[in-house]
Amino acid sequence: MNALDGEVVVTSLGIYSDKIPREETDANIEENVAMIMDWWKENKIRPKLGIEITGHQSVYGSLEQILDLCDSVEGVVPIINFPHHHSRTNGSLMEQEDFIDLLQQVEPYCKGGIHAAFAGVEYSDGNEKRLTPIKKGDLKFEPLAEALCTLNPEATIISSSPLLEHDAMYMRIINERVLSKRVAKALKEKKKAELAAAAEE
Repeated sequence: MNALDGEVVVTSLGIYSDKIPREETDANIEENVAMIMDWWKENKIRPKLGIEITGHQSVYGSLEQILDLCDSVEGVVPIINFPHHHSRTNGSLMEQEDFIDLLQQVEPYCKGGIHAAFAGVEYSDGNEKRLTPIKKGDLKFEPLAEALCTLNPEATIISSSPLLEHDAMYMRIINERVLSKRVAKALKEKKKAELAAAAEE
């Protein structure tokens, strides 16, 4: 891991069993991750351990669980998987403000920058059915681009779409379009203010 010079190693943690209470599974996961991070430090492994939000109710990995784990175990960071979170929360990411809220919850834990994945998604009853191209489904990239332009965080957004390269370029185009509109609007407002100031002289 050090030889690859990566910033973060990303994983998910486990499926719940009907035979073990969820609280016990959560406690076991926290204990095991703490042991892993002790070994991590002893072996001077530099990257952070990233725990990804999962897209099924039967799998450990809600946003709240991961942030609690980050509070408990040093060296662990949250990884936003937008389609997983959207599925798990029955379509909570619809407006710019929804993405801003999610990013602001995660950002304090991500000193080296936020790492995230994006794709379209089909879901039902709080569970992801399948990832789709970004233009399908109700999870849209435009409000995320607006949120990123508003907050301007250090962030890496990876395409996890079935149309991997195509949708990566599509996200870049959308992001540049949002930035261009914001710059044009700011310049227009500046010129308007200058004209108003000149008229008052």
